[in-house]
Amino acid sequence: LDAMGAAAHALGGTAVARSTAKEAQRRTREIEALNRWWTVEAEINLFQRDAEPFRGDAVWDVLSSLGLRGDGDAFHWDNEEGAPGDASLFVARTWSYSGPFSIPNEPVAELRLSNVRFELTIPCTHDPEAVFDAALRAARYAQKRLGGEIVFDAGHLDEAGTRARIRTAIETLTRAGLTPGSPAAMAAG
Repeated sequence: LDAMGAAAHALGGTAVARSTAKEAQRRTREIEALNRWWTVEAEINLFQRDAEPFRGDAVWDVLSSLGLRGDGDAFHWDNEEGAPGDASLFVARTWSYSGPFSIPNEPVAELRLSNVRFELTIPCTHDPEAVFDAALRAARYAQKRLGGEIVFDAGHLDEAGTRARIRTAIETLTRAGLTPGSPAAMAAG
């Protein structure tokens, strides 16, 4: 602060600390702890482990049947224009390939995909619990049509654990003034 005070004095002003060094250190630790919640996602993975991989055209048909908008890389459940939160409420994609439906010179029907992943970013979603419910219904519909096994958060959590993680993220972000889907939460991410 001494150096800032000298610089401010040279410009004809003064420098005043808004908080003590101890308060600033505490706030810095709080912000660092929040950092891990800014990008937390909820994932629902549909895996085809032992059987034939999913056919690309079958996955495309299922995701289109759900009303999701495909953009060549993923399928999006679009948020209403002007509604709080991100432009997409949740996204469905595969990690079998980079850019699953835009592989050069390979027709979608020839793609063989081992998984379909439904994901939402909690800080960017206005109502993460309701959107998770919708993503889970979509994953169960896809499972009914395609087969496979539903696994939550890459097998680290079950459905109840994923729901608890979502609630913890919502509570943590909200306590910090970053209500999921709010402009503040969107800007922080």
